[in-house]
Amino acid sequence: MAAPGRHVGRFIQRNGRLLVNNLEQTCSHRSKEAVLEALAATVSRDPTAYPYQFQDDSYLAPRTSLEFKLFSLSQESGRSAAKYFVNSNPKFFTKDFAQPHIPEGSGDDHKKRKWRVRRASDLLKVTWKENNNAERIFNLLPEKDTRCYSALIRGMVMHGAYAKAFSVYTDMLNNRLTADVHIFNALISAAPDVREKYNERWDVIAELLNQMRQQKVQPNLLTFNSVLKALRRCGALGRTQARQTLNEMKALGIAPSLATFNHLLAVFFKAGSVGKSNVDILQEVMSELAGASFTCQDPDDALFFSSAMRICLDHKDLHLSYKVQSLVEVGENWRLLGDSYQQSIYYGRFFNLLCMMEHIDVVLKWYRRLIPSLYYPNSQGLRDLLQALDTDSRLDLLPTIWKDIRTLGHDNKADLVEEVLNLMARETHSPEVQESFAACALDVKSVFEGDRWRPGLDWSNSSLSHISTLLLRANKTQQAWDMLQLFKAKNRVPTEGLLEDFLSACHSNGSPQRAVELVQLSAAFCLSATPRLATRALAEFELSEEQSVRLTEERSTLRHSCWSSRDTHSSPQGVNMSTPISAEEMEEIREGFQKVDLDGNGYISASELGNLFNEVRRPLPGYKIRELLQKLDRDNDSRISLEEFTAIFQDLKNDRMAQGFRKALNKKEGIVAIGGTSEISSEGTQHSISEQERFAFANYINSSLEKDPDCRHVLPINPSTEALFKALADGVVLCKLINLSVPDTIDERTINKKKLTAFTTQENLNLALNSASAIGCQVVNIGAQDLKEGKPHLVLGLLWQIIKIGLFADIELSRNEGMYTHTHTHTHTDSHVCFYSDQSHAFVFP
Repeated sequence: MAAPGRHVGRFIQRNGRLLVNNLEQTCSHRSKEAVLEALAATVSRDPTAYPYQFQDDSYLAPRTSLEFKLFSLSQESGRSAAKYFVNSNPKFFTKDFAQPHIPEGSGDDHKKRKWRVRRASDLLKVTWKENNNAERIFNLLPEKDTRCYSALIRGMVMHGAYAKAFSVYTDMLNNRLTADVHIFNALISAAPDVREKYNERWDVIAELLNQMRQQKVQPNLLTFNSVLKALRRCGALGRTQARQTLNEMKALGIAPSLATFNHLLAVFFKAGSVGKSNVDILQEVMSELAGASFTCQDPDDALFFSSAMRICLDHKDLHLSYKVQSLVEVGENWRLLGDSYQQSIYYGRFFNLLCMMEHIDVVLKWYRRLIPSLYYPNSQGLRDLLQALDTDSRLDLLPTIWKDIRTLGHDNKADLVEEVLNLMARETHSPEVQESFAACALDVKSVFEGDRWRPGLDWSNSSLSHISTLLLRANKTQQAWDMLQLFKAKNRVPTEGLLEDFLSACHSNGSPQRAVELVQLSAAFCLSATPRLATRALAEFELSEEQSVRLTEERSTLRHSCWSSRDTHSSPQGVNMSTPISAEEMEEIREGFQKVDLDGNGYISASELGNLFNEVRRPLPGYKIRELLQKLDRDNDSRISLEEFTAIFQDLKNDRMAQGFRKALNKKEGIVAIGGTSEISSEGTQHSISEQERFAFANYINSSLEKDPDCRHVLPINPSTEALFKALADGVVLCKLINLSVPDTIDERTINKKKLTAFTTQENLNLALNSASAIGCQVVNIGAQDLKEGKPHLVLGLLWQIIKIGLFADIELSRNEGMYTHTHTHTHTDSHVCFYSDQSHAFVFP
């Protein structure tokens, strides 16, 4: 058994020496960095690791985009300081410890880093000034060769002097000099700026290419990229010439770069278009580039990935976006994402698409992978994440996301903070989740309060209500009571629902004293719910005699002053039309009462009543004052108290409200007048709708879309009820109806059909309105919220336009002999193919 092992050992030892000798011979012809490069190629890039410049101190690594910019600026300052010490004390820096030697970078390295920290004055440096230093130096040269002309022409093109660049090129030809490839590349890129028409621009480009052939100048990759870049500004002509340019590149054996494909996407893809051809072009490009590793050959190479991801986002193509991301992860392709600004654009679009289309577990996987090592999300990116959590019912993760929001420095965005609070307070969850929500709400409260380092946010009524609700659900009654005190301190008014919930919490905790204080707080705000809260407190709590008397007095006083609803002033149809008096109106009443009550005894005489109404801008005739006095002065003491006058004011206000609603409830045969009172005009506003139109539109939709599987959740629509307006509220039926009238107007892949939320519904309605406008509908003063609320006159008006366009599209004279006879008999048929819609209205609905 030993002999075979010994032979094997000798064989390995002998071949090992041969292998080492071969490696030494091979490595002797390579650079000193070859070993490091080989080792680096054995491991893949860790996307969660911080960039190399931050790894020395990961605890101080930037967490926000602002910190990243500040670190970049401090890094440049550190380089300058290091150079100062080296230059001031060269004797201490004589030995080079780096193996292999690290050469000093060029002084232009920092200029290549576009940190996006620029001043407005920098924008003024890009223009070409007449007879500047460059031109003067050029004119002083005794002999001007091609290199001199090349430098001047390229500088003129770079700084916007396009016509002057062509003039200098003409002078060079007159001096019997031949241009180099750099001159032609610059002039080709400037061609769209010296001509206005598309065909003239292409003629200039073709002429320059012919001159290259005549002067025997070999084109390079940048030449063809310049041609494609110019074709981006040549309209439809650019698509035809772009294909010829690619064929010419293949014939010359020039491999395209990422900039080449970026220009192709720009030529064939138009923003806002929803056609499938745009995605097909990107599919072909990604199939061509799959698995390839690129190096930077053109400055525009860094724009390809962000442009490709924009197309994926516009068309909501998640599968294609994964292909683009896979290409980024191949080799060193991630270096071609561009500077930090371009990277944020690319990853922002990718993350937006993930939140919109992917499952929440996958979204969170990418979230932990990208943030914050590769991507610092803005407030919109975090709102997209909140939308994804809401869509997949994972609101229990909101406290974790809130911590990230604070870490990323977005806790100063009021709208984002309000969105987090709204999602937490919208529904009731399990006790564990509510406990975490309450802790998160207290942390949010500290953001509103601020500290000495940063100012707090402005309290809104919704933020106060949401935090109070979250604390109540977690049985943190004392902290919720402290929030109620903030309402008064911040001049905000709590909602009636919040007070009802607080009273229920007091009942659960057995706190009658807190319930009494709650009723008194509601009375201080002059809320209409105060009598109802007092009644609940008297019925549900075991109160002491003093507490019961106090609540009874509060209820009776409030009912007879600000919130009484008298039987004699009940509204039509039995509807209670009593409206509360606002705090501003109550203060106005007190001020006017004090002005008339000269002796300050708390009463005014009947003769002073007319003057009092004039003070509060409610003048009344004499007979009206006498009627009111006879009704309210029950003790016949010929004087009016403040409580009696407040009741008069309330009666007048309710009477005007009732008159407005009587107009809104007015009905005629076949026509319904809808509306309500207007805050601007006492007459109110009214809109008329036809019940026959609603009936006809509902039947039309039922018959036209009955086989559409995406509309089964609302079809069939009952034409006799208001179901039509509810069926259109999510936007799906509207989008389908637009495609029925004008086919292929909307790419159905862009319609959100499943798991509809408030965000996706808003997208559908916006898509429907934009598409309706594109096919010729008038959508002025119609918003997505109007359609969502189902405002009848707006919905029926939009439906009429969409259906009318679809019906008129089928009207042809060849199919309607009666219409042809109706027109001039001797006129050619083609001249009557198109009718105005108002002339043909009678042919649509009899």
